[in-house]
Amino acid sequence: EHRIVAGNDVRWVREISNFEYDANGIATSAVGIVQDITEQRTANESLSKLGLAAEQSPSAIIITNTHSEIEYVNACFVDSTGYTKEETLGRNADFLRSGNVPDAIYAELFATLRQGRAWSGELSHRRKNGEEYLDYSHIAPIRQADGSITHYLTIQEDITEKKRVAAELDQYRHHLEDLVFSRTAELEQARQQA
Repeated sequence: EHRIVAGNDVRWVREISNFEYDANGIATSAVGIVQDITEQRTANESLSKLGLAAEQSPSAIIITNTHSEIEYVNACFVDSTGYTKEETLGRNADFLRSGNVPDAIYAELFATLRQGRAWSGELSHRRKNGEEYLDYSHIAPIRQADGSITHYLTIQEDITEKKRVAAELDQYRHHLEDLVFSRTAELEQARQQA
């Protein structure tokens, strides 16, 4: 495989040739074909970029078939859950469930996907070490050229720490409101006594 430059046009070609040699081992002729592979090479480069982007994404990416059997997970998923790719591929995604999400949420999720629409929401999962974590999941159907759905793409953001910080801030806010109320009452009492 090599490239050919003709003016401003660059094409990639694949050459396959057979040489004929004389008695002295000198090539006397060649018969072969030259195939333009520019589009194939461009498509392969695009797929390679997409693969690198998915693998290096800061969000966990999971691809399942329509039976929820995992066919792909990226490095972020492996880092986040503690499961290796080998431990994950081929398994039903249900094994990640923590058991702390109401069945109604999963019923809504699957009904939405069966309708061919994307679903987004919070889910609770369990890491390999047993630790529970929260994620915000975007799950969308993957359609083939004919419109049929063959897979689902899930992009997850671990929001465990964000939720913890938000709860802590909410607690501080309520504490401050209580302090303000208490101080206001004390000041009113002191004003009335004065």
